[in-house]
Amino acid sequence: MSPQIPILKPTRQTFGSLAEKTETSPDSAEPLIDLPGPETPEHRVRANTWGLPKDLVMRETKKYSPATCDALRWLYEWALHNNYSRTDIAKLIDYDATVITRALTGKYSGALDNITKSIQALREKAEIRQATHDFVPLSFHHSFNTYLDKARKYHRMALVTGPSWIGKSQAAKSYLWANNHGATKYLRMPSEFGMQAIWRRIAGACGVSRDQPVAVIKERIMGIDGYGGGALDDRHLLIVDEWEQVLWTYPEHGRVKTFEMFREIFDACGCGMAFIAAPSTEQQMEEGRLKVMLKKFGNRCPFRLRLDESHKLITPADLRAIAISFKVSLAPRKHPNLPSDDERECYDILRDRGNVGDLFLAFAAGRDMALKQRAIFTFDHVKLAWGAIYGRPETTEDRK
Repeated sequence: MSPQIPILKPTRQTFGSLAEKTETSPDSAEPLIDLPGPETPEHRVRANTWGLPKDLVMRETKKYSPATCDALRWLYEWALHNNYSRTDIAKLIDYDATVITRALTGKYSGALDNITKSIQALREKAEIRQATHDFVPLSFHHSFNTYLDKARKYHRMALVTGPSWIGKSQAAKSYLWANNHGATKYLRMPSEFGMQAIWRRIAGACGVSRDQPVAVIKERIMGIDGYGGGALDDRHLLIVDEWEQVLWTYPEHGRVKTFEMFREIFDACGCGMAFIAAPSTEQQMEEGRLKVMLKKFGNRCPFRLRLDESHKLITPADLRAIAISFKVSLAPRKHPNLPSDDERECYDILRDRGNVGDLFLAFAAGRDMALKQRAIFTFDHVKLAWGAIYGRPETTEDRK
């Protein structure tokens, strides 16, 4: 019987998240090591004792074979993501913490084949547990992930546009979770223009200390004189969320500077980039006053996904998946492939009066309502919650 991989439990419910996450892996019932909870102060203190800048790890592991490089980077990122200290990781892969540190910093002179195999075995178990991450995949997420995969694999730019409150940011963060082995970085654009603020956001995403001059941050991210060797390279994907802020809130000179800054990073590092934005962003880039200046940026962005209005993004199958994640008591279907009357009515409410984010809020409120009543959670609670939040929904009978 193989051991269990300890993982984080979600601290709160967000739209796009599951109601619960299982505690044991399918092939295990015994914990591998007895760790304090990830949210305890003791664990946070121990987890912060790595003392290894991410750009140092990325630079030094690049000298190894591709398999060893990817394994070490995954181990480092996975450990930080899950608040595991070096001592924890040493127990997980059965190697001394000093050996792990020397391997991550390029100072280990011995063969790394066995270490690589131990890390890969840990990774396989961790990926089994990852399937229970707190996220409900909807129908548009397959296309979303495909475009981000293209940007990462082919080292190009991707632009994903879609209406607000449909789960673009949550999908991007889920992609980050699924590729949290050093390959994917995520940042959210600040709402106010400032080159230093943007560079510090990028530094935070890349694991570079923000408490240093911007010139040093730039060098550690892009390498000396922009010739590579920094925290970003051609194995990475940088996800930039809320990209429309650049065109909506930045002054005109700030827009050009920001576009050129990311173009410079792209050219110097060779990394993939994915920009998540509102629908009007692409039109403003190609038809606005700055279209001539932004043409060089647009030429580097061949992958473009345009998500439609929210009612076209969710399907009855999506609704059922959300209901199952919230543990709604579902009425039996007359036909396996056809939604029940309750499912159809809830779907009509979403289609005509709301969007994906509103639906998740209604499910959460309906669940709370059922708990207070000590009743079985059904679609009736969802519809009552919708009425309490947004006004009484129009039903199928009203339309007749």
